[in-house]
Amino acid sequence: MQFLYLKESGAPRLRIEGEEFHYLFKVRRTKSEELPLFRNLEDGKLYRYKAAEIAKRHADLELLEAKEEEKIPCAFFHLLWAVVDAKTIEKSLPMLNELGVGKISFFYARYSQRDIRLDMERLGRILIHSCEQSGRTRLPVIECFKNLEELLECYSDFGVMDFGGEILQPKVCQAIMVGPEGGFSQEEREKLVGQKRYSSGENLILKSETAALFALARSI
Repeated sequence: MQFLYLKESGAPRLRIEGEEFHYLFKVRRTKSEELPLFRNLEDGKLYRYKAAEIAKRHADLELLEAKEEEKIPCAFFHLLWAVVDAKTIEKSLPMLNELGVGKISFFYARYSQRDIRLDMERLGRILIHSCEQSGRTRLPVIECFKNLEELLECYSDFGVMDFGGEILQPKVCQAIMVGPEGGFSQEEREKLVGQKRYSSGENLILKSETAALFALARSI
């Protein structure tokens, strides 16, 4: 763990309780002189605290130092990703975060499983834990649209990963859309007819999450 996330990090005094207190002092058995560094994942600063009091169910900390120390991706990459199985998304999120994705716009495509409802708060927590482990200092933006039409009202400049498209070259500077398992419907293809199509260059069909990771890796 590179740091511990607390939304209130930066305040002159912090109270740690609940899950964070249990993890630090019950699971890791952290001593008062071994406190981790803290971030709020908003201002790019690293905060050092000392323990003022450690009680049975909480700990009060006092701010010692604030240091500007950013670790952010070199390039901004926007992924437009059709909803697939929630467990697949949750498993892929840390990898996408570590590779530096800047924004993920989820949307429900024709072949997305309609009974899947993304828990955006849970996805946010997964990203926070990934930042704590990787050292990334700012969270990527995540959002969700109810269908392709709603997404197209907000975004129009992007390429589409699709079988048979031209090879996606390194250092791509364009947002990329990835479809669900089963691909896009004919109606969706008609709505995307003006967008440039890309592929991996292999005569293989990629899983949705593989295509998402491939597109992001090409942007680095």
